[in-house]
This record gives sequence, structure tokens and C-alpha cells, in this order.
Amino acid sequence: MVPFAVKRFGFEPDAFVHELVDSIIGDNYPVPDRMLVHNERIVHEYLMWAMCGNPRPQPVNSTSTQWKVEPLRCCYIFSR
Repeated sequence: MVPFAVKRFGFEPDAFVHELVDSIIGDNYPVPDRMLVHNERIVHEYLMWAMCGNPRPQPVNSTSTQWKVEPLRCCYIFSR
């Protein structure tokens, strides 16, 4: 798993393993108010694969629209 993620996402191996171990131990709850950096990139890639398939939509550069779009995606997922 580690070599695949390092190659696919360009992670630094030590930082990725440190985050994995830190998230498994869970001793910093509730400090991170959002997902950990490496896990967030992996989950984003999975959601893009699961929800969008191929071809993928063009990325939105504006963060002002992202906060409007993300809740709609969640509503779509949970309404099914």
C-alpha cells in the first residue's frame, strides 16, 4: 500500500507512514478539525473515481464555489 500511494500521489514515504500511524493511534482527537493531508488526497481521488468515472469533470479553480458544490454532492450520495 505504501509504495503504491507514494508512486501514485507523489507522497514522501516517511510523512505518509507517520500520518497513517498517527491516524491509527488516534491520540490527537479532536485536534484535526478536518481530514489529515495524505488521507484527504486519497479520499478525494476515490470519490472522483466513484462519483464521476471517466471522463472526469474539469476542476473548479474557485474555492468560493466549492463550498456550494460539496454539500450538494453529499446530498446526492445520501438521497440514493
